[in-house]
Order: sequence, then C-alpha cells, then structure tokens
Amino acid sequence: MLYSDCPSRHNTPVNVIIGALILKEIFRLTDEEIVDTLPFDIRYQYALHTTSFEEQLLNDRTLGRFRAICNSSEEITGIDLIHDCIIKSSSSMVTLMKLNTGMRRMDSLMVASIAIQNNTAPI
Repeated sequence: MLYSDCPSRHNTPVNVIIGALILKEIFRLTDEEIVDTLPFDIRYQYALHTTSFEEQLLNDRTLGRFRAICNSSEEITGIDLIHDCIIKSSSSMVTLMKLNTGMRRMDSLMVASIAIQNNTAPI
C-alpha cells in the first residue's frame, strides 16, 4: 500500500522525508521553503545525509504525497506512521544522548511555572 505495485521511479528515502519534516517544524518553514532551501543549504543536506547527491531528492510534491499516503494508511490500519516514527526516534535519541526525561525544562522567565502554580496554565 505504501509503495507502488508496478515498476516506477525510485522513491525518496523515508529517512530523508521524515528528516525534512522535522527540519521544517524546527525552523517553522513551509513545504515550499524547505524544498527551495535544500539544494542550496549544505546544513540541511548534511542533516539529511544528502550532501553527496547530485540532485536533491525533495520536490514540491514529495512531502504532500508522503503525508497523503500516510493518511490513507492510517485510515485503513489505524496506525499513524509519522507519529510512530517520531516517537521511536525520540526514544532512541533519549537513550543515545543519555537524557534525563524526569527533568522538565522551564522558560527563562518562569511564566509557565507561575501559571502552573496558580492553576492558570493555558489548555
């Protein structure tokens, strides 16, 4: 279901697509901005392990089609593949970086801390 049954062009590797989606969210970019920036920004290419590629693998339709396929799969199976991938990746990063997940970060002004103490935290 996620891949074509008939012979077709090579797929963009899922790790590149997921990585691009993560970069997109971190830097608050649109699909168009990440696709337009990737060929010219070595930092993004390095993060996605595409520096050696003659042509970058993302185009204007890649991310949208990937989301559509994942949504179709979720409707059929009930499994959110993107969410599961992010959760598994974050768990692996926690282990690799030996992070203490019991500690919670507060903003520098401690506004969130005061709001929580006064039970006025936004929902």
